[in-house]
Amino acid sequence: MSARRSCYAGDVSFFSSDAFLSCAARAYFPDGDVRPGWVRVDGADYRVLVDGRGRPQVDLPFLDVLEPGQADQAARPVRRLPRVDRGHFSAALYRAGDFRDRTVAPYVDWSGFDDFSAFEAYAKSHSHFAFRQKRKRRALEKQFGAAVTFLAHDPRPGLLERCFAWKSAQYVESGFVDVMQGAAPQLFRALYDEGALLVSSLCAGEALLAVHLGVRHAGVFYYWVPAYDPDLRKHSPGTLLIEDMMQASYEAGDGVFDFLEGNEPYKFTYATHVRFIGTAGPVSIPGAVGQHVRRWGKALLAKTAPALTERLRTEKRKWEQRRVV
Repeated sequence: MSARRSCYAGDVSFFSSDAFLSCAARAYFPDGDVRPGWVRVDGADYRVLVDGRGRPQVDLPFLDVLEPGQADQAARPVRRLPRVDRGHFSAALYRAGDFRDRTVAPYVDWSGFDDFSAFEAYAKSHSHFAFRQKRKRRALEKQFGAAVTFLAHDPRPGLLERCFAWKSAQYVESGFVDVMQGAAPQLFRALYDEGALLVSSLCAGEALLAVHLGVRHAGVFYYWVPAYDPDLRKHSPGTLLIEDMMQASYEAGDGVFDFLEGNEPYKFTYATHVRFIGTAGPVSIPGAVGQHVRRWGKALLAKTAPALTERLRTEKRKWEQRRVV
């Protein structure tokens, strides 16, 4: 197996880093008394934004999974904290079980592969489409009369705005709240100005086909904001970009390629592991009973009305997105 370091070895995650928290504070709370601070729940410490009364401010667009860290100052006890890491499991276990109603964050642990071709073989064993896009790449090259090229970081001006526009259109088309109309673009511009944001691109000549806004932090590459030209959907430019990015991540020596929160099927084409995401904090006896009843009801509904179940899951994702805008 690879000698590179495996995942999440105790470093403060990107979403608890100075870069993210300072940029998020400027973007989402330009006039507020909000600053980075440590909070404690369930015996674990988390670095988040807190207001003047020490209350965590975590319902923010594009704030993803919270991971515990080692506090360097007194942590303020809080009762509950949403979207925290609740444990790591193999993707094989996830695929074998009925965990579709659990919130998860899939990832690839690169330490399990001696070379990238071994990972390609792994992905192909889970999907007929993984790393089999040569025909679509050739079709794009024929359409634009130029080779399709990938840049792990493309400094050309205008790519951020193009990403915002494509992502905004995708949200609208999918029926989700368009968070790109809020303060989120300010967050990404601030991260870019800080040198913390990597803008990856897939192009044919001068034509931009797909773009991604991501971060490399403490040996983890975060797959964060992907977008592509919707007129080229049939050529799968997003998939081409993902696979080029994964190879670049491996070759850069990353320990992990993190797909972040979301159980979209394409992520499990590649994932080797998942993190279960949940709320940290005590659950009352009535709450625990309610959770058991809801899980039983969801399992029954999934067996008797799968189409309705999938529709409800879609509506739940839309509602959760509205909640954090």
